[in-house]
Amino acid sequence: MTYHRSLKTYIGLLTAALAISGSALLVVDSAAAQPAPPSQMDPARMDKMLEHHVERMAKTVNATPEQKTKLMAIAKAAQADVKPLNEQIRSRMDKALAESKEVLTPEQRTQLDAKMKSMRDRMSKRMERHD
Repeated sequence: MTYHRSLKTYIGLLTAALAISGSALLVVDSAAAQPAPPSQMDPARMDKMLEHHVERMAKTVNATPEQKTKLMAIAKAAQADVKPLNEQIRSRMDKALAESKEVLTPEQRTQLDAKMKSMRDRMSKRMERHD
C-alpha cells in the first residue's frame, strides 16, 4: 500500500469515525430537559474539531502546508457528504430509543437515562479539550 493511499484511507476512516461517533451521541431523551449533546454542536465548532483532527493527523505524518490544505479540503468534502447520513441515523436512533423505552420498566428507563447522561457528560468534557 502506498503512502498516499494510506493517508487517504486514514482520512476516510477519520471522517467515518467522526460521523458515527457524532450520530451515536445524538440519541437523547427528548422528553428530558437536558442540554443538547456535544454532537449537536454548531457548524463553527464542527469545523474547528475537523481542523483539529486534520492538523493532528498532518503533524503525525509531517505533511507539508500544501498537503494540509488538500487534506482539509478532502475532510470537509467528506464531512458534507456524510451530513445527510448523520441526519438519517439521528432520526432512526431517536425512534429506536423511543421504541426501546416502551419495553423498559420505569426503573429501567431511569437507569438508561442516567447512563446516557453520564455518557453525554464524559463526551462534553472530552469536547471541551478542543476549545
